[in-house]
Amino acid sequence: MQNGFFLNQLDYIFFINGLSNFLVGMMFFNLRSKQTKLPWIFITFGFITLALKEWTQVISFSFAEKKLFYFIQVFLVFIAGISIIEFCRRSWNIYCKRKIRIWIYLVIILPSLMGIKFGIIGVGVIFGYGISTALFIFVPVIFWNEAKRSEKNIRKTLYSASVVIFLILLTNIIIPKVSFFPASVINHETFFKITGIPVQVVRATLMIVFSFLIWNYYSFIWLKTIEINHKHKFYIFKGKYLVFLLLIIVTTGWVFSELSGKKAINERNKEMLINTKIAASALKPEQINKLKGDLSDLKNKIYIEMKGYLITVRNSYPGCRWFYLLAMKQNKVIFLMDTEPQGSQDNSPPGQIYTEVSDILRSVFIKPAEYSGGPMPDRWGIWYSSVIPIINKSSGKVIAVLGVDVDARDFLKNIHLVRLMPITITFLIIQILIGFFIINQKSYLSRMNLIEFEKRYRTLFDSSSDASLLIDINSNTIVEANKKAEELLKLSEADLLKSNIFDILSDGNKEENINMFKNYLSSNSNTAIEMELIRSDNVIIPVEIKANKINLNGKEYVLGIFRDITGRKKNEEKLKLAKE
Repeated sequence: MQNGFFLNQLDYIFFINGLSNFLVGMMFFNLRSKQTKLPWIFITFGFITLALKEWTQVISFSFAEKKLFYFIQVFLVFIAGISIIEFCRRSWNIYCKRKIRIWIYLVIILPSLMGIKFGIIGVGVIFGYGISTALFIFVPVIFWNEAKRSEKNIRKTLYSASVVIFLILLTNIIIPKVSFFPASVINHETFFKITGIPVQVVRATLMIVFSFLIWNYYSFIWLKTIEINHKHKFYIFKGKYLVFLLLIIVTTGWVFSELSGKKAINERNKEMLINTKIAASALKPEQINKLKGDLSDLKNKIYIEMKGYLITVRNSYPGCRWFYLLAMKQNKVIFLMDTEPQGSQDNSPPGQIYTEVSDILRSVFIKPAEYSGGPMPDRWGIWYSSVIPIINKSSGKVIAVLGVDVDARDFLKNIHLVRLMPITITFLIIQILIGFFIINQKSYLSRMNLIEFEKRYRTLFDSSSDASLLIDINSNTIVEANKKAEELLKLSEADLLKSNIFDILSDGNKEENINMFKNYLSSNSNTAIEMELIRSDNVIIPVEIKANKINLNGKEYVLGIFRDITGRKKNEEKLKLAKE
């Protein structure tokens, strides 16, 4: 059954939904320092909190204490909602002249207090309506405005994101069933019964599409920010390989969780079938034949004794919700009895037509066969059922069918616990992969920034009007020299690279020059000092030196700028002589 397939996959659907929220949140986080004015940090926190909420739901499937998990989820939704509303409020104030103040929180939060009489579920539902309504208005508008101010080649992506986020918010009005309108009508169960697909599947699919669109936008903004060449652009779009790997890992994780789950389901179905057989073995066909299948059976001693027996069996069967006996009358399946007390709103009196009977259950009357499986929806809920035909030995015909129903949530609880292990392993592998990608990406960007810095440094170094020398701070050897340095010292670059910085200091006061140079470097002074260099033809050249420590490829160097001040010194000497 298609709807059964989806229902069995709810834990993995919530896991994927949470993963999509997490990835979108991380992309928004990296957008915070890029070329955009929007306050991405708030929506980042909101989406990551929503991811935690979805993953909390995955864990809750395996445990009986639903209220605790629901309380945690409501709290996380509250935090996520406030964060995303703050993003919307600040973004709206950027784009629109009419500002939105913090009073918007009162409009959203105060109505949710009306749900207190319905418990934490009621508060969560009303708060969810308020948040969804606000986001329904603001988020698509903000993305639409961001699209209008963006470049043409990214507009379609943002317009599409606006539409998709609109649809995602639209699915948020479909919530858990509560006793007040509209949650009593528009809810998860109603949507599932109408479409055969859980609303979470639709929401997860839309979130995956949204995450791809945001990735495209994120990549575009990133490329525009760092302004690098096409080779580097190709590297950045290796993020698509990350997506490919994620798809492989997620698919593999699903396969393992599905295999584990199917094995557990088969074992549970066999257990249900065995228990149903044991219960059916005590029911005698001749006694069932004495039941008329109408209200007169209520006073029938056989009916009373048989119902009492089924109630006793049900009470001894952990997790069982219903035991019931069905018959076919005038081609319609009717109830002979069930285990609900007389007068209960869930009681099915003798003769009541079972209008939602499934094709599988109907076929048991025609072609006798045992069955155990599900899920099967009806007006009372969604069930996993086990049915045993009770056959008249003399005629070989089916006179009744004994059915057992277990609530789908209780049935799947243990199944989800088994599936939780491969889901957890998948989650850890994905986190390691994403962590590796982020570290690798940052490392790559650092290298690119260093390359860009070195390019700018090389341009400035070579085009400098003064002699420039790059000196190893540990060995004092010259590792680079520009053309002006070659001209100043009348040495080739090869000869300079063989030299020590102290080799080119004047021999006349060399020791004094060496000490002065060392003291200058240790002082980290920004002022220039005057020294004397010796040219290859033994001519003394007075220079003004400015030196700074720089780091290249993780190694420390000194960049020295040597300005020839011979002309200035001659002028100073002339002025001195003139004064004398």
